[in-house]
Amino acid sequence: MNYTQKTLLLILFFSTLLSCNRVEELTFDSFDIGGANMLPPENIKYLNYYKGIFNSENDMGIDLQSTSDEAFRKKSTPRVNNYQLGGHFPDNANKMESSYSVESINVNWQEGQGHMIYNHNHEYISDGTPPLSKLFGKTVTVKFNYSQGSNTRYEDITTTFYVPKELVVTNPVPEELGIGEYFTITGTTLDISWEPDENNEHGLLIGIKWDGETVEKPIVIGGEKVQNIKLIDDDGQFTITEEFFEGIPRNTFLRFFIIRGNIVLDEVNGQIIELKSSSTVLHSRVVYE
Repeated sequence: MNYTQKTLLLILFFSTLLSCNRVEELTFDSFDIGGANMLPPENIKYLNYYKGIFNSENDMGIDLQSTSDEAFRKKSTPRVNNYQLGGHFPDNANKMESSYSVESINVNWQEGQGHMIYNHNHEYISDGTPPLSKLFGKTVTVKFNYSQGSNTRYEDITTTFYVPKELVVTNPVPEELGIGEYFTITGTTLDISWEPDENNEHGLLIGIKWDGETVEKPIVIGGEKVQNIKLIDDDGQFTITEEFFEGIPRNTFLRFFIIRGNIVLDEVNGQIIELKSSSTVLHSRVVYE
């Protein structure tokens, strides 16, 4: 490498450290989670955040996810969350020389697997918890390293963002259900409560989805689909009312879900970095009598 090339690399290295700007006004063109029907009011102050969480429109970033299915959990058994952390880089980046980190978790390109995903749900640290669980409820530091072409190397592109707390639903939690028994909704309302996150400024997304399954015909392929969703405040309680069940007949299997998320966009040398996190609690098997 000659003197000119070394100088170019140093310039690029320091410019990535000095020109990281937060994009304050989020704008995303699309919002699609399976053709969902957004119930009024739209809650515009939350809408663009959840548009971004469900629709990636940028080439570079990370996506941290936590998911818990409460459908088959009993009150006497602990909650089990599944975690995944994924990263992506521009198409013209040399992925073999790319890496990212969130706090102390480092992820490199996994040759032969074709992705940059940290998905170690069964890996635990000294206190018996999964490593990714420690990232929720605090501001984390994220770093990116990657190359473009033969002479352009970006080192330690550093930014931070707040990862909201993991969502913990306190009601409803299924009773001691036996084999073949399911949580049942008998009326047209359902009271929901959860542990709020006082630092989450972007609300929650709550919804009910029906895929055409009935009690008599529990497995349906290509059936009718209804999904009604709403954006609400993260204040710890909400009542699902009859508008959520519009278009869904009785004696059916449905699912309801609550999502708490955040998205931050940073601009570094003209490159938008997308930082996303979400925590989802769902009941994947509910009887609507």
